[in-house]
Amino acid sequence: MTELHRSEKAPQLDRGRAAKLALVALAAVFLALVPRLSFTQGDTFFWSQIMISIIYATATNLLIGYSGLITFGQAAFFGAGTYSVGMLVTRAGWENILLNLVAAMVISGFVALVVGALIVRTTGLFFAILTLAFAQLFFSFVLGESLFGGEDGISGIVRGDLGPLDLQPVDNFYYFSFALVLLSVGAMWLIVSSPFGLTLRSIRDDADRAQFLGVPVRLFKLGVFVIAGIFSGLAGALQGYHTIFASAEVFGLERSVEPIVMSILGGVPFFFGPALGAVVYEWLRHWLQARTQSWVLWVGIGLAVIIVALRDGILGVADRVSRSLAERQRRRRPAPPLEPPVTMERETVS
Repeated sequence: MTELHRSEKAPQLDRGRAAKLALVALAAVFLALVPRLSFTQGDTFFWSQIMISIIYATATNLLIGYSGLITFGQAAFFGAGTYSVGMLVTRAGWENILLNLVAAMVISGFVALVVGALIVRTTGLFFAILTLAFAQLFFSFVLGESLFGGEDGISGIVRGDLGPLDLQPVDNFYYFSFALVLLSVGAMWLIVSSPFGLTLRSIRDDADRAQFLGVPVRLFKLGVFVIAGIFSGLAGALQGYHTIFASAEVFGLERSVEPIVMSILGGVPFFFGPALGAVVYEWLRHWLQARTQSWVLWVGIGLAVIIVALRDGILGVADRVSRSLAERQRRRRPAPPLEPPVTMERETVS
């Protein structure tokens, strides 16, 4: 009976995993066809913003969902990426977009290393407040420094060419951003699926126990903090090329809160939750901006209702529904026939 139960359960798990992979593949195909499905260049421009938000939200969820580190200052590294490409393009004259993106990721990672080394000893609310403090520190510094354009920011961030591909057209830049989404999200998937990611989850669940077992908890926290900073810097660098402008607003509190909201909206416990949350959030904001000047108020009300109603986000509801359907299907299956009891004939002595 045990073997029979296992054999029935394994196909169910395989079908569930196959269904999830099919949905991810379908979403990837849809995103690849966005420029062909869009009616205007503005639609494609909007979807390019969604690509950036997917990277940013997924990177932030490495801290929130997989490490248990609540951060209100991820904009520090997002803004570092934006200003890095702004300075490299307009001040240093670097035109290679790939080289600039790599440099922005390195700079953002270094900033995350310095900040993380200073605050990784703290936990909980103290950690969250310190991340916010550093983000506001960068905001004030950039806003008051003429080298970074002050209140005017940095304009004229030219995308340039990628070999024979001109990235100035909106469609070409969208495909470039989409390719980076696939690469970065795939890289983060490998990270959370690796022994490093499993260790992070053990730290999230019980840091004291992990420390007792010999895990260098602070070193792992610093490592994931730097990784999240690197990918947030990539998103910020793409934002600079997307809007061809860098302003101190990228260090603002709103930029730090957005990826948290996206993660909660899609589902923090799920890897693809932040990506789905990014799509829903950007669509909600875009739809309300076109209809009312008080869109910020209505976005807040709408998100509050959704988050309260959906405890584990949209994917959490989908997961509970799929589990409920699978359980009902299992109960409706006829019970396997019982095997006749084995009887032993009594030997007679003649």
